[in-house]
Amino acid sequence: YDYKEYFKNEYVIKLKQLYKDAQYKRCYGGFEGNKLPAVDKFRIFIEFYHLSAAEESIEYWINNVVKKIYASFHEYRLIMLRYHEIVTEGIITFTAKNSYRTHYDDIPLWSKEMADKYISYRTLLGYNTKNTINMDKNCLARFLNHMNFIGIQSYDEIDESALKSFNENDSHKTAEGKNAYLVRVKSFLKYMHEYHGMKPLFMSIFLSGSRVPQKVINLNNDPFLEAAQNYTLYFTRAIDYRDYAIYLITIRTGLRAIDIVSLKFSNISFKDMSIRLIQSKTQKEIITNLSVDTANAIYKYLKYARPESDSEYVFLTSKAPYQPIDRTSAQNALKRMEKNIGIKAPKGFHELRRTFATKLLQKGRSVEEVALALGHEGTETVRKYLSLDEKKM
Repeated sequence: YDYKEYFKNEYVIKLKQLYKDAQYKRCYGGFEGNKLPAVDKFRIFIEFYHLSAAEESIEYWINNVVKKIYASFHEYRLIMLRYHEIVTEGIITFTAKNSYRTHYDDIPLWSKEMADKYISYRTLLGYNTKNTINMDKNCLARFLNHMNFIGIQSYDEIDESALKSFNENDSHKTAEGKNAYLVRVKSFLKYMHEYHGMKPLFMSIFLSGSRVPQKVINLNNDPFLEAAQNYTLYFTRAIDYRDYAIYLITIRTGLRAIDIVSLKFSNISFKDMSIRLIQSKTQKEIITNLSVDTANAIYKYLKYARPESDSEYVFLTSKAPYQPIDRTSAQNALKRMEKNIGIKAPKGFHELRRTFATKLLQKGRSVEEVALALGHEGTETVRKYLSLDEKKM
């Protein structure tokens, strides 16, 4: 193979120019030497096997070769799809960095009408947050594009063998990720069966998912809590007050980290001893009780440690310019507390949230009450946070 001759190819020359374009650099961080070879090797591959630079060839290449060789699979996939654009259309569409997911707008025409109806149906049911809608669309796009890829041209043609192919070609590396997609595909096919007369493929064994090994969660956080309470006598840094307040809010209310770091003064009522806010994830309002020790921890942070600032946010960075903290700062709070008190801290906010939920259950609260306390509308999602006592169930 004449590699030098290959570089004279008009598409390769044009692509190299685009890689050096300012717009490319802004979206992808600039031309790096290890990116173009991914396209080079693809060109060699299709020319050797006398294939075209069609999207089907690219999908085969990235799923069967690139994914097994390169660590930055999604980045390569994005570049290959942009390459397909320049080969077929002569232009390239720049999108946000890391926007590698299959686009819902690209699903086959034969599938779009029913897919749109399903998204509208889910929205009417209340699954209307941006993240939920995007997840639904991404799942449908991956499923329907795969159906199209294996030759399916209508919903009536989808059968067990097609579902098996989709299951076996799933690119998720974890059982959790794969199951999350299969659950949504199953929901879509159930909708198609109940409202549009499709055969009951949602019952297929190929949509049952994989067994996820259950992690043993240590719910006995009382020693850590007790040690943290004792250490408050030795606080010398402003950040210690902030870390302790964040930890107590989590263990006492079960709020998500994103909601804690976004707390505003308007969300907290010391008069009513409550926290009231719109959850970032669900966009639903939640009202939770503020325990005395949590209220005291917040008060001490505000009095002794919070920087002087007109910011409406409660928790600020400890160094100027004083800005609202992010989730990384909240996660690091547990690490700093562990180092200070000498006892292993909970692994993260999910574990604290899970602990909060399970302790409510152990106190005799129903799963519905626990779901409400966590800010969920139903009980299905909440079960993953619970280390359930079988006797209580």
